[in-house]
Amino acid sequence: MDFLSLAFRLPSLPFSILFGLSILYWVGTIVGFFDLDGLDLDFEIGDVSALGKVLDLFGIGRVPSSIWLSFFALSALILSINLNHLADSVIPTWTDSIRLVVFGIPVVIVSSLLARLLSSPFAPLFRGLNRQKVFSIEGKTVHVTSSSVDQSFGIAEFRDGGSPIILDVRSIDEETLVKDDLAVVVRHDKKNNTYYIHKHIT
Repeated sequence: MDFLSLAFRLPSLPFSILFGLSILYWVGTIVGFFDLDGLDLDFEIGDVSALGKVLDLFGIGRVPSSIWLSFFALSALILSINLNHLADSVIPTWTDSIRLVVFGIPVVIVSSLLARLLSSPFAPLFRGLNRQKVFSIEGKTVHVTSSSVDQSFGIAEFRDGGSPIILDVRSIDEETLVKDDLAVVVRHDKKNNTYYIHKHIT
């Protein structure tokens, strides 16, 4: 079976589409339609602890999202095409649905790790940029996005005109904030990368 046939079968199809979109994005960037950080999701600071560990495991946030996604799409496409070819040779009776279920998650996990490996040489180029984004936001207003914020858990966004920055927040006192509340950042715990907030009083 030829390359295109394998590329447009499951589980390769979504990765083929993603890779095609990434090519269009880079062409658009070269000709000036897009910026390099146009897809940047701003995971660089303030991610909640569990999510932050997952993002760090896969190297997300160390380089602009456009670079990471491009390497992810390429890795996933190559892996899934080879798995499709292997399945055709060894287990030809497997349908596309079965292949998607069996190969889908492993391809995503392995490709995410490969994306981290392939994008890591670019990380030093953006380290200074990332440090610039870790600026002091004490006294700034944030928008609560979790269902509530107390002294043990909370998520909020800081919006400065660009992409919202996700923050791991805690209530500075015993008051509980709820979703869509506006709050003021009081201090930043650098050790835990946690921001302490209190409700904004208008």
